[in-house]
Amino acid sequence: MEGVGVIGAIAVTDTLREDAKQTVSRLQEMNIEAIVLSGDREEAVASIAGSVGIRSSHAGLKPKDKADFIKSSQKQGFSVAMVGDGVNDAPTLAAADVVWL
Repeated sequence: MEGVGVIGAIAVTDTLREDAKQTVSRLQEMNIEAIVLSGDREEAVASIAGSVGIRSSHAGLKPKDKADFIKSSQKQGFSVAMVGDGVNDAPTLAAADVVWL
């Protein structure tokens, strides 16, 4: 069909909690490192992490990858708290020492 083009676009993004940046800042003051583990694209993950002051993020991860990251951190002697927002986070939540839903 001649003359047909894009007539619109839709952008979808996650909305951060109002207190997210303050929460990350408080964790950092307590010498607790916040890390983002996400299945989303690198650009989106880096943008969200940066907007709340998180310096370390990992994108494009499958649920098993996230759980493996948690287990590896625990083997290094770290206690891990996990905040999850979806069913696909179940393996990671199960692996964490502390869970916040």
